Amino acid sequence: MRMPILGVCCGVAGLILASERADAVASTFPLTSRVTAGLYSSIGSPTMQDPSGFGYLAPPIGPYTAGTAPLGATPPLPLYPTYGSMSGGTDFIPAGGVISSFNDGLPPAMQTIAASHITQSNLLIATNVEDFSVNLPFWHVKQSAAATGYIVNQLNFDTTYNVAAGSSLATSSALLPLTVGGMFGPSAGYAQFDAVMEYSYTPFLTTAGNLGVPVSLGSLTYSFSAATPGLPFLQTVNAVNTLLPLPVTTNAGILEIHGHAWIAGDPFEMTILPEPASISLLGFGALMLIRRRRGR
Repeated sequence: MRMPILGVCCGVAGLILASERADAVASTFPLTSRVTAGLYSSIGSPTMQDPSGFGYLAPPIGPYTAGTAPLGATPPLPLYPTYGSMSGGTDFIPAGGVISSFNDGLPPAMQTIAASHITQSNLLIATNVEDFSVNLPFWHVKQSAAATGYIVNQLNFDTTYNVAAGSSLATSSALLPLTVGGMFGPSAGYAQFDAVMEYSYTPFLTTAGNLGVPVSLGSLTYSFSAATPGLPFLQTVNAVNTLLPLPVTTNAGILEIHGHAWIAGDPFEMTILPEPASISLLGFGALMLIRRRRGR
């Protein structure tokens, strides 16, 4: 059995959400997707990691409200008959997903770097709404102690799947825990991770492909913040899971996952990895304490 997962450790994010059961009740396949990645630094202009035509915003200094998108949110993908077009962004359905990176090239003591990897997955024979997922296998963000200004690294994503006629999808109250670890800077400031995945289903009214009204299936949300100057942090964060089941469908339809994930702070280091990250992060936390004591 593959369990739902979302993992985060020292630096920026990683999330995996998936589950599997033997009593399959839905036949599915991916349609299209997009992802845009941007990094904003208060000492420079927004940097687009993936060409998309989407203009990120210049946010005020954080901390930011959980569930919001500091750099701005992209609209959902256009559905049938134009769902083959991504309307900006990079398709992350192909194997390998999308990798983004940023390095300001400054000396290590003043450096700001970020690297992320985002993918999607679905079970071809699905039983749960959670069997459709957006995954962050790796995300690391570091702003050195002497770096100037504050930063936000944000990923916006949208992915759609075809769900066959006569399907139904259950849901669960799984907490989908993630492990968050990192190192907070020596001065007063903040470090945050936030992710929102909104699920919806749009039925075909006819076999010719005319679409009906989208129905919200709820969301999965994650929120973490730290403000412990000079100390490492390690915490398990559970998802706020409000996903609803999908009743038996008369015709085929489109299931869509739309949302954002971001890491922000000043100064800090954070990494997000899939589970099992807990054991690794226990070692990481001990290492950070040793490094801190040696630095005194």
